Amino acid sequence: MLRSLVKGGYVKEAAVEQEGKRPQRTRYAITPAGRRQLAELLERAWRDLPSPADPFALALAARPDLEDEGRVPELLGDRVSALRSRLDRLDELERSAPAREMVVRQRALTTAELAWAEALLQREGDVT
Repeated sequence: MLRSLVKGGYVKEAAVEQEGKRPQRTRYAITPAGRRQLAELLERAWRDLPSPADPFALALAARPDLEDEGRVPELLGDRVSALRSRLDRLDELERSAPAREMVVRQRALTTAELAWAEALLQREGDVT
């Protein structure tokens, strides 16, 4: 990856260092072209929405393959537990996040999915 960045002119070798008997270490610096590319990627990240196709969407689509085994409520319960754990971890991460908004956004997305999953789990309990 680093060679590709150098070849593309996005980074350049800045220094080669060696401490004691350790192997040489090369430091790289971003070039003006690299800064422009980074800015373009960041702007695209602000504008573009992530793909709606994610592994969990595939699992939902293939749900009938697991319903025969009666595993869906158990798996959904596992997902609810994982989402709750994620919310707990987000509280810890907020103090060290480079931007508070990163954690606030992830908390909102996780809270929304948790509410959806809990409602689905409740419906599953009503059906069985």
